[in-house]
Amino acid sequence: MNTVRLVRGEIFFDDFTEPTLRDEWTVIPNDELRYSLTERPGFINLYHGSQDLMMLIDEPESYVMDVKNDYVPNTEYQQAGLIAFRGIGDSLEILEYFDVNRDESFVYRYLRLIKELQIYTIYCRNTEWDEWELIGSLEFKSAGKAGLIVKGPWDPSTSSFSVDFVRVYKNREIQIINVPLGFKVELYRNTGELISAKRVLEPYKGVQFTFEDIPPVLGYFRVYDNENNLVHTTDIFDMCGGDLYYYGASLEVYVNANELHQDRDFFLGYFKNSVIDFNVEVRNPFDVMFGDVRISAVQYGTDDAYSFVKFSLDGVNYESELSLGNIIGNTSVQLKGRIERDLNYEASDIFPSKFNIKVTNA
Repeated sequence: MNTVRLVRGEIFFDDFTEPTLRDEWTVIPNDELRYSLTERPGFINLYHGSQDLMMLIDEPESYVMDVKNDYVPNTEYQQAGLIAFRGIGDSLEILEYFDVNRDESFVYRYLRLIKELQIYTIYCRNTEWDEWELIGSLEFKSAGKAGLIVKGPWDPSTSSFSVDFVRVYKNREIQIINVPLGFKVELYRNTGELISAKRVLEPYKGVQFTFEDIPPVLGYFRVYDNENNLVHTTDIFDMCGGDLYYYGASLEVYVNANELHQDRDFFLGYFKNSVIDFNVEVRNPFDVMFGDVRISAVQYGTDDAYSFVKFSLDGVNYESELSLGNIIGNTSVQLKGRIERDLNYEASDIFPSKFNIKVTNA
């Protein structure tokens, strides 16, 4: 049994490990003296100056943006943080600052901005083990840019806005689908720590977990049947909010160039000399390998036509269950299918027959 990732939630990750700025960023003003990727390797340092400095990327319609930073403002005139940009003087800013009344800096190590259409919600925390603290939520119509901002003039007593990473991904949900009704799915970190467990209550939809960790996080699933017997443990994935996983064999099967689907019938033709031949292609559209793939015909309802169906790789030797071996990522296997009519049937006894095609893998 395989579990594959169909959709990856990652939109834009920058850990600032390269010596030059990535093309996705737009810097306003475009002044290379206002930032450095080499002063502190693995970080980008943004410097205060006479103009506000912004580093912006294109903003998806909905997303989560996580930012880890070091910043210690020492005067009320210096601020830095996140921005959703609409225009000069018309933007949503989430700023760290120096609180004059308390005579201390109001800063967080981790900043999180969540956008859902036109609703922005801000969370912060100081360590990766803290719970996220809700700062506020409001409606704002952005013009499609978001990123980092530094405000206020340079002062020798104020540090640069030092950013460790910016990670933008689809949402905080991780979903696994195609799990049978009544089965239970557990989500674990690779350390063996259980994150959450849910039972499948609706067919086909699987389960969905809210994932509060900053991605990527190494994790895996365990799947239990209706009687709570462990039936599958997945490989370890580098998980990200917005990921969509598929439980079970997800190879594509084509018969005579038509993709098979579970909810429709396909006509294979009429018998000629008591035989119907057809072409089969089994495709692996993913980057992972499916091991020990096997194909066979199985019963449909009470029809016993499946017993007359066999498959062959060479067009000579036909078997009721055929081993296709391993199918590596983004490849396919071509084979032949044959239905051979029982010669004991009289012609007048011939009637439409149906069968299912079953594909399994280790």
